[in-house]
Amino acid sequence: AGDESASPVVGVLGDYACVAEACREEWESTGERKYYEAAKKMVDAMLERFYDKTGGAFFDTEMDGSKLGALAAKRKPLQDTPTPAGNPAAAAVLLKVEALSGEAKYREMAEETLECFAGVVEQFGIYAGTYGLALSQLMLPPVQVVVVGYDEQAKGLAAMAWGRVAGKQMGGGWRGGQLGGGKIAPELVGGF
Repeated sequence: AGDESASPVVGVLGDYACVAEACREEWESTGERKYYEAAKKMVDAMLERFYDKTGGAFFDTEMDGSKLGALAAKRKPLQDTPTPAGNPAAAAVLLKVEALSGEAKYREMAEETLECFAGVVEQFGIYAGTYGLALSQLMLPPVQVVVVGYDEQAKGLAAMAWGRVAGKQMGGGWRGGQLGGGKIAPELVGGF
């Protein structure tokens, strides 16, 4: 998601989903636009390289290119063992990026991905935890709370808001100067 002149990085679906989520979380922490843009770029690359447009959901390896050994087999990962499975992790980050960007295509792809596994997911029990979290995000969209200010009252209001939406929170505690000067993408600024 960085230098355009660099050769593409080969990875599997889980790599792309986790890096996109890391970039989104870094945006939350810093408010720096470059991390938001990197998250969107990773999500778009993930859709282009791994999404099965005919059957839905994501393959664990890229659609094009030669693979060696076990990577030659096309799989659509659902089971968490020991890391989060690629498909639900991809769906989760798609939903988070959709909530920030307002681009419905991300939500649609996440919903299609989760639907692909709806008939079999119960067989995976505790090994489908990431799926359960992604499904929760789909069914209960994030609540947006904006607290303006950085005094003690604002800190108290922010702490109360974060405590009431545990597990669903997105956004950061930014100072006023971070909300302008092109640091935040226009679609994120909204009413600021």
